Amino acid sequence: MKLWFIELWFIKLWFIKKSMRFIRLMQIFLLGLVLTACATPGQRVDQLAAKYGFERKIVNSEKFKHVVYFNPAFKKPASELKNSQGALSLHVYIEGDGSPWLQRQVVAADPTPRNPLALKLMAQDNQPSVYIGRPCYFGLSRSQSCNPLLWTHQRYSQEIVDSIVEVANKIIIEHGSERVMLVGYSGGGVLAMLMAENVLQIDAIVTIAANLDIDAWAILHNYSILEGSINPATQPPLRHEIHQWHLVGKEDENVPPGLVQRVIDKQMDTTKLVSFDGFDHICCWLEQWPTTLLTIQ
Repeated sequence: MKLWFIELWFIKLWFIKKSMRFIRLMQIFLLGLVLTACATPGQRVDQLAAKYGFERKIVNSEKFKHVVYFNPAFKKPASELKNSQGALSLHVYIEGDGSPWLQRQVVAADPTPRNPLALKLMAQDNQPSVYIGRPCYFGLSRSQSCNPLLWTHQRYSQEIVDSIVEVANKIIIEHGSERVMLVGYSGGGVLAMLMAENVLQIDAIVTIAANLDIDAWAILHNYSILEGSINPATQPPLRHEIHQWHLVGKEDENVPPGLVQRVIDKQMDTTKLVSFDGFDHICCWLEQWPTTLLTIQ
């Protein structure tokens, strides 16, 4: 009887130790969740970029600061990176609009994207690549030159376009790039179209699910017209030398293919519209990107 009691006591002690270990693990797990939840959107993007091995820098234009991420290939010697024609290429990624509004009438204090799809696309690119954050994004919304109009109604304004172009051209000169491709997702595609004529060494532009007619897009969703922004649909066609690929999802209700088609019809014959079955505004660009890169490079 006494042996049985001792054995039972040891079993009970074993369960207590296991329970305490489980509780400690749960405490660590919950603490991790709390710390993640407390991180700002910009900090979460920084963490994701670090996971991909990207280098982060602040690059200044004349008016704004920009958070910029460089992929590992950017630092490789030019001799390892030149293409079959002997040219040193650079891919420049521009993100979507992020979260300019919390609700229709409530402006976000920080417009940084919660799901930085363009950053994730760049992580699959083995060519020298740079991701240029917009002015006032990634924790810079309280900078001196920033105000909420710059990520709401004026998100595609001339001063935004000029600032990103200035930063892009600084990097292109520093890198010695001879063939530049702009890649813009969603609203980033709008900016890429507006930037293209003034980016040095521009060779190609790729837009993904981009609302290229911003007035028609606003009307479609019953949004207010983006006063102070430039509409690519009203601009002259890009130069013939700039090759264009515009990728659309057939199931995209945010940016229906027909909205993009009307803009494409005004461009040069070096423009291609590529539709993807089963794709919407988010799915499944990430999965498709490695194959797409092989097609367009």
